[in-house]
Amino acid sequence: MRYKLIFVALFLVVFVTDAYAMRCSRKLIQVGDHISKMFNYCGNPDTIRTSVTGRFDRIVVVKSYTYEMNGRTKVVYSVHGTITSIRSI
Repeated sequence: MRYKLIFVALFLVVFVTDAYAMRCSRKLIQVGDHISKMFNYCGNPDTIRTSVTGRFDRIVVVKSYTYEMNGRTKVVYSVHGTITSIRSI
């Protein structure tokens, strides 16, 4: 029973880590990091997209960076140079 609990805990840690982080060259990129760190560790992305959203008098520019890594696609979103989200597609 104890081993099952440890296995489940490790599985959850790995699953949650992928939700807010990604690895490039054994380096960890996380939500809250500056995009310069991402460029330094991961290199240039395959695609960069910019979208502008806003309500009332507030406009937000969101940039998305797409990386093709080991057969997986990762999309990193940033606002004002700070990583806000990392998704696997």
